[in-house]
Amino acid sequence: MSKNGIRNRFIIVALFLAFLSYEILSFDFGSGLYIISLVFLCLGSLLKDYVFTGVLNIFTGKNYYLLFYLLLHGIGFFTYHLRLYLGLAVYDHSEDLLNRALLYSVIAVLIFLLSYSFGKRFIHIKIYSFSNVRFKKLFNDSRTKWILLLLGICLFTGLLWGLMGNIPILIENYHQSARAEVGKGLGFIEAISRSLINLSLLYFIVCFKKRLFPLFFWIFALFIISLFLLNMDRGGLMKYLLSIWIVYFVCIKRTTIKHFLVACFLLVILAGAMGAMRTKNLADLAILGGIILTEASVEFDNYVEVFNMTEKDGYLYGSTLVPIATLPVPRVIMPDKDKYLTAGNYFKEYHNHTHIRVGERISYVGELYLNFGFPGIILGMVLVGILLSVVDGSLDASSVLSVYLYLQFINTFSGLNAGDIATTVIGFFMNNLLVVTSLAFVCLLICKQKIHAKDFC
Repeated sequence: MSKNGIRNRFIIVALFLAFLSYEILSFDFGSGLYIISLVFLCLGSLLKDYVFTGVLNIFTGKNYYLLFYLLLHGIGFFTYHLRLYLGLAVYDHSEDLLNRALLYSVIAVLIFLLSYSFGKRFIHIKIYSFSNVRFKKLFNDSRTKWILLLLGICLFTGLLWGLMGNIPILIENYHQSARAEVGKGLGFIEAISRSLINLSLLYFIVCFKKRLFPLFFWIFALFIISLFLLNMDRGGLMKYLLSIWIVYFVCIKRTTIKHFLVACFLLVILAGAMGAMRTKNLADLAILGGIILTEASVEFDNYVEVFNMTEKDGYLYGSTLVPIATLPVPRVIMPDKDKYLTAGNYFKEYHNHTHIRVGERISYVGELYLNFGFPGIILGMVLVGILLSVVDGSLDASSVLSVYLYLQFINTFSGLNAGDIATTVIGFFMNNLLVVTSLAFVCLLICKQKIHAKDFC
């Protein structure tokens, strides 16, 4: 890498940070100091790599997590003020409360970075990379297994739609009150459908590794995207497209500034357009930018509100984690399982927000504080930092299965930023039901073989 290139990129980054710092401090000097700290802590490693290599290593577990963290805790501060200015904010937090929340955000990310560095240096857990795993070829045409996968997706998605009574895009108020009603008791079928759709990422990993993009590739991609659109699943589609981008990053080419800006622009436009589709108001397309900005990082508002809640009613001491065990239990066995509230549902009921169908996310840091106070933030961020260091160290780009599992883990950890730990954990198992079940079956067979071997000896 040429010295001139490094010098030029250093100047660009320095000017960018100087300009950004000036604008932030001009907006609010007191809170701005915390925001600038978040910017340097969350972007420091990413910008350092960019200066020396010219590429953005966005999709390491660490950097991916930090970008979402900055979006929620840093950009969230400004979108909160935008909502306040437009009269759309639910809360009007005091400056002291905002600064306290930002201080805790800075401390939390600092603990995460220290824990991650500790994990990378001292914790070396050998995880099987699956690089030696080879599947016996059952079909003459390599596309056959992918066609069968698409048929399986069609079967279970169609079954789910049939039991719901219609396709989600055609169900009135599906994303308000209807979804909870029409989807009641269908969790297992939905999990299989989601797991099969998630498995389709394996096809993209194979194609990117082989650098092969036939017509079937584009048909396959269009089919999966269409399913997300018909399900009106904006979050799922965004995560899926980001997963494909991660595969491209890992298997083919690192991301440049140009690629990053173009991809972010397209994803933002798509997210805003799907939001307009949900409201079924085409006029919303004309104010797409405003919709995106007012919807961005709403978790920050709720995160700050958590401090008011704990001062008034104290901590929950882990009660929002109980649904990790109760959510998967069928209602036939546990009809009263709804009394065990996730953090999002607890927050919703606490504020009597009956107009909101789903729980309200309060950020990972917010849920830790809601349950255990400041010590909970420390322990929770240490755990995530160490686990992500292990995940980053386990990636083997030569293995399809290793790349797939890496995708699942970094998507889960980045999604954890928004909060509702129980929902995130259960979502991971729903999206990977078939994979987890298969691995459990293999482990069971291995254990049985070892037991028989001991008996024989």
